[in-house]
Amino acid sequence: MALPDPTALVLGAGPAGLGAAALLARAGARVTCLDPRTGPEQAAAQAEHVHILPPDPGPPLRKAAPELAAALSGAAAPDWHYLRLPEGAARTGPFLSRDAAETALHAAATAAGVTFDYGVRPRALAHDTQFEVAFQDGARRADILVDATGAHRWVADALDALGAQLWLDEIAAPGRYCTWSGALPPEAPRRHAMLWQPPDAEASIYLIARADRRLYVTWRGAGAPEASTGPELAEALSRHGLGAMAEIAAAAGPLARIGYVAPPPRLLGMERPGDPLLPAWFTIGDALVQTPPRFGFGMASVFLQLAELASVLDGGPPEPSLLAAAVRERLAAMAEGVWLQAGVLSVA
Repeated sequence: MALPDPTALVLGAGPAGLGAAALLARAGARVTCLDPRTGPEQAAAQAEHVHILPPDPGPPLRKAAPELAAALSGAAAPDWHYLRLPEGAARTGPFLSRDAAETALHAAATAAGVTFDYGVRPRALAHDTQFEVAFQDGARRADILVDATGAHRWVADALDALGAQLWLDEIAAPGRYCTWSGALPPEAPRRHAMLWQPPDAEASIYLIARADRRLYVTWRGAGAPEASTGPELAEALSRHGLGAMAEIAAAAGPLARIGYVAPPPRLLGMERPGDPLLPAWFTIGDALVQTPPRFGFGMASVFLQLAELASVLDGGPPEPSLLAAAVRERLAAMAEGVWLQAGVLSVA
């Protein structure tokens, strides 16, 4: 579908924002993507923990946006070794890191004509015939506004303050995480991804040993040790019977340790998402539905949302408010399915 040359502001240059910007630009919109980071090389806070992403973005995205899906698949590194514990299931295959996914999506958005402005934070939102977003150095106007600000949900909060009927549903409690990162010596194993996720335990552990000899270990839940070196972390892993993880961790030297609390699974709800009389905005990524990887979604949810957006852009109405209404309705239905599954898993 060729859009009638509308302008679009995408707030957030994470995977969801980059993918949405690329798809809108390919459909004919003039898109600017804004992000508070200093540039694409600065990692987002969410990127500090281990991500084990699906190396294949899945049939829905391959069908709806084959070029975007091909860019993501092409960014996956070959010949990684996967080990899932406690089952001991091992396999070899491609590995898609979060930074590789972001790099591929940034390149796709740039090729589609998206312009970027980093180092800007939205301050206020107004709407008449267009959106006006105020920043520290001025304001931007656009026909379409996309909220890809993750857990911040900046646009949703701003619209709520303007009287929109929005709410957040939550499941369970916030999750506690701890991530260690450090360098591995040249002789240490590389291209390994390991996951320990016993069904009845209060913790799960993720490890990746990258080709660039960087080690990342994320511990979700209770019992995270105060380790500051590879051998200290290896000792804690050994106490859980995780010898394969401990062997790799033991080779590392000093480790940086970051502890943080992630919000509980959340779903943004609204009255009449398909109402074309509402302003032309939609929410995508974690700003819409936020579920942790242990529920089987994580970044896979973003790929599904991008597939829905691409489907609407391929055959939806061109006028911005009608387009946004169609996108909101499709994404709301998709997010509800993810949410219902997350609810089942959270009480299982």
